[in-house]
Amino acid sequence: MIKGNVISLTEVREEERRKFNRIVLQGLYRIRVIIPGAQGGLADVAINDISKDGISFDLSRLGSFTKGDSVALRIYLSPEFYLPISVYIQNVKSVAPDVVRHGASFLRHPPYEYEAIEALIKFLEAAQRRSKRDHGDRLLRAIP
Repeated sequence: MIKGNVISLTEVREEERRKFNRIVLQGLYRIRVIIPGAQGGLADVAINDISKDGISFDLSRLGSFTKGDSVALRIYLSPEFYLPISVYIQNVKSVAPDVVRHGASFLRHPPYEYEAIEALIKFLEAAQRRSKRDHGDRLLRAIP
């Protein structure tokens, strides 16, 4: 198995072996999962990281999915515009009281759904190589 690196837009952290580089996205995008059933709807999840192979996210208070479930996610790029993506839950573990971490691989069918996610990941990898940290530079509210 190939060791993958973790690419963080804020810091690099040590991780276990991975097939692909993982990009840490905590707080960068809004991710929602579709909870099925009569009492279902959209639920916010905390995304941990994303790679060409899959995504890791936390779900709190609303339960969890089971290994083997196919799940619909929405990656919001703005308050109204999102990328739909289907994932297959690979592992599930409790990480805190009322918080369950899910590791999932992308379902690549239909291919046009995955194509957009793949392009987003390529963008994030390129952005990581060029990004700079804002150290609290002065923000002007109006031109003096």
